[in-house]
Amino acid sequence: MKIGIFGLPNSGKSRFRRWLVKKLHELHVPAEHWDADRFKKARCPEDADMREPSDGQTDTIWIIEDVRGTVLHKPGLKKNEKEGSWKPIGYYDLIYYLRPSWQTYAAFWVSRALQWRKIGAGNWMRESGWEKLEDDEVIVRKVKYFLDGFDKWKRKDDIFISNLQIPVREIFPELNEKGEIEWVNFDKSDIAAFIHASHSPLG
Repeated sequence: MKIGIFGLPNSGKSRFRRWLVKKLHELHVPAEHWDADRFKKARCPEDADMREPSDGQTDTIWIIEDVRGTVLHKPGLKKNEKEGSWKPIGYYDLIYYLRPSWQTYAAFWVSRALQWRKIGAGNWMRESGWEKLEDDEVIVRKVKYFLDGFDKWKRKDDIFISNLQIPVREIFPELNEKGEIEWVNFDKSDIAAFIHASHSPLG
């Protein structure tokens, strides 16, 4: 089973991917994860075991994050052309689309801006790698670009999702009073479906 995690830039996809694979491992469900942005080095310890999906493991739940999942797949790229989605949409059995509120999205971007300022780099691109971000003004402009695109990109994604022939579940990341993320609309039925798909008993 192949699960795609889609959503706007910095909408909580990586955190949801790590949370979901950890939860499945705790239930002894065979699960692997992959970030289609293909970072050269793991960004955190939880990503150290990521590997590119293999079609041979039919009992494995593959959890695949792709920020460009709602962009047309381009199998034959021209010179200097930006990549589309990592795989055609038909590759997936289920899509989780992350839909944070404006307030949560903005909070995510404030946190991201502080990270960029601390390390002096950020905004990873598959084609070119990390961008140097050593100037506060540049960081502010970059964050403003992503905040300004919220409504426009959301509308485009809504059109894309409405035309899909595969199941789509919307997940609503929300920050609780402790500043922790809760994945609203993810419930026990999701886990039950994964256990059934993997034929893995609880134990």
